[in-house]
Amino acid sequence: MRRLAFLFLILFLITPSFGQEILGAFVSSGTTLGWSTRALGMGYAFCAVEGDLDGVLFNPSSIARLLNSQFSVSYNYLPLTLEGFGFGTDMFITSNYIAFGIPDNGLWSSGVFYTRLAPSENLGILYIENQLVYSMAKSLDFIGIRNLALGLNIKKLWVSMPSPYKGDGWGIDLGIILRIFSNFKLGFSAQNLFSSLTWYDGEDTSEENITTCFKIGFSYQSPKFILAFDLDFPSLYYHIGGEYFFDPLYFRLGWNIDSPTFGLGFKSPDGRWRIDYALLYSLGIGGVHHRIGLSLIF
Repeated sequence: MRRLAFLFLILFLITPSFGQEILGAFVSSGTTLGWSTRALGMGYAFCAVEGDLDGVLFNPSSIARLLNSQFSVSYNYLPLTLEGFGFGTDMFITSNYIAFGIPDNGLWSSGVFYTRLAPSENLGILYIENQLVYSMAKSLDFIGIRNLALGLNIKKLWVSMPSPYKGDGWGIDLGIILRIFSNFKLGFSAQNLFSSLTWYDGEDTSEENITTCFKIGFSYQSPKFILAFDLDFPSLYYHIGGEYFFDPLYFRLGWNIDSPTFGLGFKSPDGRWRIDYALLYSLGIGGVHHRIGLSLIF
């Protein structure tokens, strides 16, 4: 029981909405939790960035203009100690992300992704948050409304805990991206709309709503350079980030709420794959977060 209480305390520290719910993976506005390696390097300022499969985590309409099919996978390492820069400790939380998306070939762009968040086995706690998401997005150019894209995420959520305890629920996200000019974009998303979990303890059930997060974002996006800013409501957390592409390398810097972020990427000569690394150092809780990801384009 003491270990379970310890885990809940850690999730409280790294997830701003934990005061209302125990939902690290399901909350998209956390200080350190998240899934996209590229977006972490940019401080999670990704609500108005288009053309990257990982963008559906921040705004489902971001995949409306995918040019190619994409596959993405990432591994996230969140140590609970700073000793050795977070490496070599048996006190950590990990998360995994895998996604696949296809461009609009006449119907709409589609994506599927799965995420998993869990403490290390050495903590002796079975607590795993999972979500399986189907994303769809469409540019409205086909009906004469140019420069506007809409998107939707439908999410299945579940939590694995020692029997008979468990959690189960559903949620949705909605998103819009408007191209103001060719490279300037405005994004808006509503995450965890009408989303809730039902908790089971073997005898009784209880319903818990997942806090809705609204995001508004602005970006300047060109093939070589991205500059972006996001603001979350009602928390008023802000995210600032940029990316510069100096072939074949990507350089990224950002600021996520209270924490500086840094990222690097390498793109293959044929442009078919990219490997990314990102680091966040939390000034608020004094922790580090490492993430590595791989993206395939075909």
